[in-house]
Amino acid sequence: MKWLILILLVACNGGKGSGAQRTPAVETSPPTPPVTRPQPRPPVSTRNCAPGGLPEEHVRAEDYLSFPNFGYRGVGRCRGHAILTQKLLLLLRFDPRQGTLWNCDTDPVACRQDIRAVLDAVEDNKVIVVPGFNTLAEFSAHPVVEAIMRARIISYGSRYMASRLPLPGDESRSVLVFKEALRRVSLHQIPYLALNGVEVGNHGVLAYAENEKDGKQVLCVRDPNIVPAQGREECDNYFFQDGDTVRYVRYERPEDTVTIELTDDEDRRTNEYRRTLCK
Repeated sequence: MKWLILILLVACNGGKGSGAQRTPAVETSPPTPPVTRPQPRPPVSTRNCAPGGLPEEHVRAEDYLSFPNFGYRGVGRCRGHAILTQKLLLLLRFDPRQGTLWNCDTDPVACRQDIRAVLDAVEDNKVIVVPGFNTLAEFSAHPVVEAIMRARIISYGSRYMASRLPLPGDESRSVLVFKEALRRVSLHQIPYLALNGVEVGNHGVLAYAENEKDGKQVLCVRDPNIVPAQGREECDNYFFQDGDTVRYVRYERPEDTVTIELTDDEDRRTNEYRRTLCK
């Protein structure tokens, strides 16, 4: 059977950025010590990769983009925001003890080159260690880092072509996708899911964990429109099955009945991550 080729347009509502302010240069400051440039690190073999899975320890609740999805030319950028987040969660490492923070005030050209080198390495599916930061939230809150990340997010675009993944079973498509996403997060994947609902509109999220709420099995998701209020992901946003439908509960937002979809570009990304992380 031929797979249905979809042209998907993800046009989600954007939000304002973190509003972080750039720190002005102080001319009387002592010279900045030499900076240890971030260098890609060869992938390390791990025994934690089950067949089809990814290493568990590479996903932390403290790692998320510090700024929410935003609009560009009238279209929200939730897909780019989510996919960049997925790549950074799996491939970026942080070492606050290594080197010092780039000084973007005294050497802005080198600063931007180094930040772009980090993101280029991630796009090339390399593991890279960033010095001077503890978490992705802290790193992405740096105003220059945020500006460069926003440009990368826009570059992903909102219109793309992908094929629906065939899933066995007689249940509704959304319930089948819900169950498949649960299977994938049990293997420590972070699948990107497209969704649509009356309240949420066209949107995209990252599934990252299974949990239980009010006696129901739920699928925890990272929503590009919502920056965690408590500084870490704690399953404030989640899907649950309601008969032959899927419901979406969001932090301080209306609950919604949604259709959710999983496409073959997710498998392509996961296979690339496995080649880097599970050798």
